[in-house]
Amino acid sequence: MSKFDVPRIMKTILCKIKGHNYITVNKDNIFLEKVECKNCKEKFASDGYGRTGKLTPYWVENNIFFKIYFQKQAI
Repeated sequence: MSKFDVPRIMKTILCKIKGHNYITVNKDNIFLEKVECKNCKEKFASDGYGRTGKLTPYWVENNIFFKIYFQKQAI
């Protein structure tokens, strides 16, 4: 860690002021997309409606269910 790195607290404040800087981590299919903030490293997921929300344990479980469902539909 160099002396020019911004501390994690400052990065989260930056996200609160400017908004998150999303990068795509995983795109399972056209409905499910996992993204991560480049600054604060929080994980988010897009739902079927295209809205982005925090990746909570509820959404992790839902994403696993949808992944299995879409794999069965492809067969």
